[in-house]
Amino acid sequence: MGCLALVAGSAGPGDTSAVERMLDAAPHRGSRRQVLACGSVALGVANDESWVDSRLAQANGRAAVFSGTLDNRAELAAELARAAATTAADDPATVLLTAFNQWGENALPRLRGTFTGAVTDGRTTWVFRDQLGSRSLFHRSNGCGFVAASEAKQVAAGARIA
Repeated sequence: MGCLALVAGSAGPGDTSAVERMLDAAPHRGSRRQVLACGSVALGVANDESWVDSRLAQANGRAAVFSGTLDNRAELAAELARAAATTAADDPATVLLTAFNQWGENALPRLRGTFTGAVTDGRTTWVFRDQLGSRSLFHRSNGCGFVAASEAKQVAAGARIA
């Protein structure tokens, strides 16, 4: 099972070192990594070589991270296509990003499955998990910024706390 890590308002614009540190804190989540920056927000995922369930997407000044299963991915992609918003139906992070660009925060209640995720425009970040809370999402906010991740020890690593 993969994981996500996010740092907002860190030491500098798009500082990905804290996200790398957070991914290092959970090596059992996988060695296949992706990290990206969007404004003052850095996002990352780690996956096992044999199972990818955490993904990143970036387009039009926004970025999204999605970890888990989006059960209604094909239905959302079809609805977005009818609204003339094209998306890659096989990638949940891209579907999420396209849905958020189309419907704003109203996209989040439309998601079905077991997941955690985030969408950012580089200044504001929306962090969420599935309606039943099946997937873990830990977070911390302090004077240095906001960190969120799949595991508590990742948040501790990102926030540099014991």
